[in-house]
Amino acid sequence: MPAAAREVGGLSLYGWVFSAFFLSMVAAMAMAGSLASRGAHRPFWLGNILFALGLFVAGTSSDIRLILSARALQGFGSGFASAATYAIVSVSFAPEIRARMIALISSAYAIPALIGPAWAVFVTEQYGWRWVFLVLAPFPLLSMFMIKRVPGDSSVESNQTRSLMYPALLLGSGIALISMGITLFTQGQTFAIGLMLPGVPFCFLGLRGLISRRGSMFRRIFASMLLLNVGFFGIDAILPLLLQITRHGNLFLAGFALTAAAIAWITASWIQSKLLERLGRRAFVTAGALLTIFGIVVTAVSFSPAWPEVLSIIGWGIAGGGMGFASNTLSLLGMEQADGRAEDVAIIQLSGVIGMAVGTALSGAFIGSVNDQSELSGFRIVLMCAVLVLAIFPLPFLAIRFSSAQKATIA
Repeated sequence: MPAAAREVGGLSLYGWVFSAFFLSMVAAMAMAGSLASRGAHRPFWLGNILFALGLFVAGTSSDIRLILSARALQGFGSGFASAATYAIVSVSFAPEIRARMIALISSAYAIPALIGPAWAVFVTEQYGWRWVFLVLAPFPLLSMFMIKRVPGDSSVESNQTRSLMYPALLLGSGIALISMGITLFTQGQTFAIGLMLPGVPFCFLGLRGLISRRGSMFRRIFASMLLLNVGFFGIDAILPLLLQITRHGNLFLAGFALTAAAIAWITASWIQSKLLERLGRRAFVTAGALLTIFGIVVTAVSFSPAWPEVLSIIGWGIAGGGMGFASNTLSLLGMEQADGRAEDVAIIQLSGVIGMAVGTALSGAFIGSVNDQSELSGFRIVLMCAVLVLAIFPLPFLAIRFSSAQKATIA
């Protein structure tokens, strides 16, 4: 993406390449429930078609606006397919093996995590960034033939899916308005305040519609997932760009940092699935949050030339391991609270994607406020990282409360 942004002149909208993806994903996951009620294979197939189309459009784009549209298509595709996947796990598998199924899903990222970033760097340097999108376009279509028809979930009523869709779309619209307003305001456009003002009530009403009728434990899980993803993905989205700027265009360094985080996430997921019942949910959520915070701090330090480059790989690997502990445990807790209700499972997954959208919006506004790459000083980067760390900081305290209650419930 840094190479694409430089070619099409889109640095000021760089963050929106990721925000467009996640905001569209929020909308798709909200709409997936009605399709899943007639069989989870339907949103899965639709999602893969849209994702493949988005890859093709991105690979043939000559303007940042087209790339943003393509990323929105990919977001819709990812949202439909992701919601379908977790709906199948929740409805089709017994509670005692769901943790292993979540870990198994995470392990699907093993080969892409190992070869993906390095391959993308090689293709970008040898043939151009467009071929990274175009070569991958057929793969989502192939995956459509790997899932059979899945019986519908008769417990999902049409009024339930509508009650999820409208607040999710309100929340997504509010985030989009506030994000765009911040981006324009930091670029000196004072009229952007008018965009942010309606965004605040939209977010409030959307959140209220999603979680107001659920129990306090469910709301804590929702908040924890959101905060965790704000911090991690706020850095992850712009990490390659920051490393290339602060480390003089080292593409392979950025690729290895992303690979380290992905492999650590997968490894932590398997550790969590094996030791969860022995150590408990509170231990994994709390340890995961603290490791993610520590990893962000180490990564922020690595942007300074005074420290060795390998520190960015170590730091982001630590953060990825923390996410493997905390995120997977929170997903499992959400499924336990949902007790097979597809709508509640979708809301828990939505909380993570909403956090991704907010995190990328914050970091995108930070990048958009910079007129020249030389202005991306170490101090400003560390300041941004500190804001994202503070987003995660309350999570261990939330974790202690709901994990204790969950332990009592299980007992």
